Amino acid sequence: MPFLSVNSIDNEPLLVKIIHELRSALKAGNLNTALAKTFSEKIEETITSFNLGLSPKGVVSHPETYIKNVVTQVERLNDGQLYAGLTLMCKDILIDPIKTKNNELAVMVDGVFKEQQAIFGGSPLFHEEPVYKMSDMSGITIKKGWYNGEIPSLLMDPAIVHEWTSMPGQKLFEKFKEKFKDVICKGDDSIYMKMEKGLLGQADLPVTIVSTILASGIAVSTFWIPIIVYFALLLIKAGLKTYCEA
Repeated sequence: MPFLSVNSIDNEPLLVKIIHELRSALKAGNLNTALAKTFSEKIEETITSFNLGLSPKGVVSHPETYIKNVVTQVERLNDGQLYAGLTLMCKDILIDPIKTKNNELAVMVDGVFKEQQAIFGGSPLFHEEPVYKMSDMSGITIKKGWYNGEIPSLLMDPAIVHEWTSMPGQKLFEKFKEKFKDVICKGDDSIYMKMEKGLLGQADLPVTIVSTILASGIAVSTFWIPIIVYFALLLIKAGLKTYCEA
């Protein structure tokens, strides 16, 4: 995975110790300057990033930790929520030209949305700045936090499930299935063959599928990982055997 750094944060226990000491000092009133507070916040941010599998600069330094974190957050969502979330995340990516430049997956996603727009041009999905209603709010836009692996509450809310979010999600899923089929199914060392031989458990499938796609040479960047996790979970629900033997 050439875009993923292999570096890690050194001396994590030391960082934890420092943050605890700073908290104690702040509570005691011994370090109440803005500088001390900023230092404390920065170390806390670093530790949070480390736990997500990220380096301080936001690079994925621990891919398996990062992927597992995303899987854990969304693995209990039903099909409708996964389809809707896939739609909204892909829509969010297309709004940012930096994330779509010279990217084969973005071209594929853009094709799906253009096709959908030609059929359902009046859909809320195609508003320039769509606002998605939530159960407990008047409405919010997608937070960019999911780019670093923290899935926002919006994408967990059943209120995002509509025909105009689910249908494009299903189309996107079909396109991803076509794109990644050889990577997942082809060859004696493929994920499918390992599963058939009993070398790969069901619990390991989501992380294995995502890791395999990332390592396959397909041009993807870190921010695609949550999207590929959604694809992997939908694929597992649909059945890997059916997918590979179709």
